[in-house]
Amino acid sequence: MTFKVLPVMLALVFGSAGCLGDDEDSYENEVRLTCNGTVLLDRTFTSKAECEAHRAQSTYTCAGVALTITC
Repeated sequence: MTFKVLPVMLALVFGSAGCLGDDEDSYENEVRLTCNGTVLLDRTFTSKAECEAHRAQSTYTCAGVALTITC
């Protein structure tokens, strides 16, 4: 009897966007992308425009699956 071990692919996307303090213009989005324990992105964006620009220019994949950050 032969057993084949299949790799387990795990992608985690953490993010929390929101306003800081009482100023509606304050923005913080903490993003952490990991793939099978490897950190692909660990960054805090301080503006929505900065986050959207990074999302448009960067691509991340885990086991052939595209990962997208949320701004």
